[in-house]
Amino acid sequence: MAESGLIRREVRIAAPPERVFQYFTDPARVARWLAPSATVDARPGGTFHLRFPGGDEVVGSIIEIDAPRRIAFTWGWQPRAALPQPQATVPPGSSLVEFTLRPEGDETVVEVTHTRLPMIAIRVHDEGWQGLLAQLRTLAESEG
Repeated sequence: MAESGLIRREVRIAAPPERVFQYFTDPARVARWLAPSATVDARPGGTFHLRFPGGDEVVGSIIEIDAPRRIAFTWGWQPRAALPQPQATVPPGSSLVEFTLRPEGDETVVEVTHTRLPMIAIRVHDEGWQGLLAQLRTLAESEG
């Protein structure tokens, strides 16, 4: 990949890190905000698999997990004929997603950094993370 870029976004959630972190490791909770079907084997080397409506799939593996502070996993789209062009440029294992959670008072600041993305895929992934983080905030705050 000749050019690559990154996305960095953060959201402030009125919930403790221990609760928010479950939304990255518990498949039922992951399925509520990230993708309707999720498989997460929350250990280094474990699988990370998401299935979206329409059949698109993200596959990866857990690189690092430090509950409730950090989780990192590879990210890439399973090839298929109907996969949109920006996602098709991000094959399995080619990019890295890192979530860092830090407590601030009664809140948790969640930062996502998505790196090793081809420039053509930055916009679609950035828009995706923006919407997904808002959904994560709504779900984690409503659980309390």
